[in-house]
Amino acid sequence: MKTLIVFFVPLLLLISSSLSLNAQGIVDGTWIPRSSEGFSARKGPASVVVDGKIYVLNGLAPGNVIYRDSIVVYDPVSDSWSTPITIGQDTPRYMIAADVVDGKIYAIGGSNSVALTTLQVYDPSKKTWTTPVTTGTFTARDALTTGVVDNKIYAIGGEDDFGPVNTVEVYDPAHNTWSTPTTTGTFVPTSKLTSCVVNNKIYVIGGYDGSMDLNTVEIFNPATNVWTSPTTTGTATPRDALTSCVVNGKIYVIGGFSNGQTLNTVEIFDPATNAWSTPVTSGTFTPRCYLTCSAIGDSIYVMGGFDTDRDSVLNTNEELVALKSGVTIKPRTPELRVSPNPTSGMISLRNLPEHIQHLSVTNVLGELILEREGLNLPDITIDLSKQPQGSYYVRIVTATSSESRLIVRE
Repeated sequence: MKTLIVFFVPLLLLISSSLSLNAQGIVDGTWIPRSSEGFSARKGPASVVVDGKIYVLNGLAPGNVIYRDSIVVYDPVSDSWSTPITIGQDTPRYMIAADVVDGKIYAIGGSNSVALTTLQVYDPSKKTWTTPVTTGTFTARDALTTGVVDNKIYAIGGEDDFGPVNTVEVYDPAHNTWSTPTTTGTFVPTSKLTSCVVNNKIYVIGGYDGSMDLNTVEIFNPATNVWTSPTTTGTATPRDALTSCVVNGKIYVIGGFSNGQTLNTVEIFDPATNAWSTPVTSGTFTPRCYLTCSAIGDSIYVMGGFDTDRDSVLNTNEELVALKSGVTIKPRTPELRVSPNPTSGMISLRNLPEHIQHLSVTNVLGELILEREGLNLPDITIDLSKQPQGSYYVRIVTATSSESRLIVRE
């Protein structure tokens, strides 16, 4: 990927001394409340990202009676929710798994009082639900997890009507086939687990084995169909009904349920070192389990869930911005100006807030194009002239706020 060049005004020379005078501490991430208006409360939904927007599917409504069949869409740039008018029918259910292949969303399994074998496909470009005719077998289950490797969806673990399972089944969207690989190594039957894909391996974390909550990390390699259990360092909280996302190659494990308590715990697993760490975060994260999250760039959006203490189904939407350092300085109040937009190359950001912790530019796939930390400039200029035509997102984070702008490169 080509390097994005940022030209700074002469005040760049003042950054180091200014930050050292005003820094109040170091944080690894900042929690920021986001809009929940238009987002219906739901327990056990799933979420995925398509073209820079987050699609939240299904879930159990307040009252634990109605299973949602709706899909809602969150736009991080405008901080707004919408409900598309769809064609076709999605099965009402919760505790499903969902993944994206070639821009289409595959919603798998779940429960509506019994474990389901349901597989349905949502096409965001057409706003249509379809139910493909498949061959092979998918085991009815809910509270499972999935991962995509080489355009195939691996459905792992979960719970049938009798308890946790260790089943691994593979769906090939190109041929609408289910298959069951012969695996080696050990994977304990587990439900209410989470997983992330890093370097074409599926990292399965936590969950419930039928008698206790787990803090295990199990790695499934689709290339060899082998399970391995790495030796890890650091501390991880045993929990189930949790969620996770990957940012900058690290797995952020968020929320869940453990020892009778709903958690607001965030822990990071680094696949490169097999090490656990606990980040220091600013802001507030609402404790919840049966939640979902999706990552765009260096931000994780955590949505929905259940608060056992209040017996409450939530429509909470909170953003965790992954940082390496931070300051706690009140931002400037003038509105950020971006011009010209659309641009043929050079674009100016004016009225920047004071003491920016993190500035990033990502493309519509969420791939990081540029990041800078510790800035204290009123204006900067970004050069997009060597980048492909299309849409880009500029994200600016301070200790108390986060702001995004969509930039169109003509």
